[in-house]
Parts: sequence; C-alpha cells; structure tokens
Amino acid sequence: MRLLLATDGSEFSAAATQNVIAQVKREDTQIRAIHVVDTREGPLSPMTGLDKEVMNAPAQRRSAEVLVEATAELLRAAGLKATTAVVWGDPRSKIVEVAKEWHADLIVLGSQGRTGLKGFLMGSVSDAVVHNAACSVEIVRIPSCQPNPRSLRVLLAVDDSEYSQAAVNAVIAQVGPEGAEVKLLRVFEPLSLGDAAEMGIQQYPDFAAAIAKSRDQAIGELLKTAEKLQTAGFKVTHRLAEEGYPRDVILDCSEQWGAGLIVLGSHARKGVRRLLMGSVSEAVSRYAACSTEIVRHRCDH
Repeated sequence: MRLLLATDGSEFSAAATQNVIAQVKREDTQIRAIHVVDTREGPLSPMTGLDKEVMNAPAQRRSAEVLVEATAELLRAAGLKATTAVVWGDPRSKIVEVAKEWHADLIVLGSQGRTGLKGFLMGSVSDAVVHNAACSVEIVRIPSCQPNPRSLRVLLAVDDSEYSQAAVNAVIAQVGPEGAEVKLLRVFEPLSLGDAAEMGIQQYPDFAAAIAKSRDQAIGELLKTAEKLQTAGFKVTHRLAEEGYPRDVILDCSEQWGAGLIVLGSHARKGVRRLLMGSVSEAVSRYAACSTEIVRHRCDH
C-alpha cells in the first residue's frame, strides 16, 4: 500500500501521524510525508507549519523540510518505511495532485472537525481532498486518535455495491486485526412503490414478499461479510438498520458505539452519478466526530 500523509505541523496533523503509526500494517506499506507550502494570499491560510512572516523562499523550504523529516522520523522509529516531499501551491489541490502522481492508495490528513467559521476554514482542505481525490482518503480527528491499536473500534458501513466490498478489503489490508473490533452496519432501504412499479409488482402480497426477500438477501450478505472479516482475524459484530437515512444512521451508530474510525465506500467519478453516490460518504466525513476513511475502488484510479 502507498500512503500519502499530509502534514502542516498542527496538532491535527500530529494526530494523523499517530493514527498511521497505530493502525497501519508494517509490511508492504510505503509512506510519503508531504507538506504543501501554502502560496494562497491572505492571513487565513489553514497551513500552520510555517512562519507566514518569513518571505525568503529558501528559508520556507528549509522549515518545511525540517517539518516533514521530523514526521518521517516518527514513522521510521515505529518500523514504517517513509520518504518526504515539499511542494508549493494551494493545499486543497496540491495534495490531490501529488497523490495522483505518486499513485497513492490512501491519503491521510488531519481535520479540526469543529463547526462555525473556524471549523469551516480549517476543514476546507480536508473537504476538498475528500471531494476530489481519486484514491481513498482518511480524515483523522483528535478525539478518535487511539495510540493502542488493540482498542480500535471500526464501524464499517456496507451495502450491496462493489464499493462496499472495496471498503471491506481496505480494512483487511490496512488495519492490524489483533484486538481490533469491527461493527458491520447495513442500512436496509426497502423497495419503494416506484421500484415495485418498475419490477411489474402491482399486488400488495407480491410487494411484501419482494421486501422480505430483499431483507433476507441483505442479512445473508451481512453475515457473509462478517465471516470474511472473522477469517482475517477481526472480532466482528453486525447490525441491519431498517429505519432512517444512511448518513444519520451511520453517524448515530458511530457515536453510540464509540467508534474510533468509520470506513465506507465511495467512488471518484464526476457528474450526477458521482454526486448521488458520494453524498453519503462525504457527509459522513464532514460531520463525524471520529476519523473517517472513504474508500474508492481501485478501478477508479
């Protein structure tokens, strides 16, 4: 796995670094720690790793190099392979560009996760990366940072799509299973009258039978996925939620269960289909109190 870790010298980036150290498997993982020297004008830049009064470019580069090298040293001390890079520009676009050029599988960065004007400004970079990246993205929030991976609780939201299967595979590939706990959550959305009409169902008994069949299929898929995770060494529980909007159910379940990380699938296509398919994952990443990983299918790279 190729993991791009974006750092800005803030406490939120420090939490992201510790999250990587705690969660990521050591074998076959390459990490590149990057810092984007923010060239946007104005005093409200979210990048805090550099002294904005320093106008000398070589001095800025040196400060940035010290920052990313310190991050890389923490990763190496934990047994991870890490390289560094310093780039210049708008962090909202540059992080995505570097990830694409480096063929990253996952971008990890910190987010403040607050509401109001300050939260909006600080969260703009993470929101932009989630929205535009072609690869998976994990947004780390400080309350969820668990230095002991054995205490990690992962809420894995699934449906019947290939994107959810990619999310399941990502958890298996990225998270050390020793002691980690996974809760599988599927929000069951029964057939609507419109769906029934398209299927040629006109009688209520047939409609009720179709809903029951769909529910049984969802339970079967949930159990099959649980078995896959258990085989990989995870402790697994599961829940089929039959009421509520997916975004709200996922957020409520994560808070009630005390999740440290929410994982769910999405994809990187543009246009109307991407807007519809990505709306749940992007809303969860924006409003979750814990860290969130949005997994994008490999074929979308």
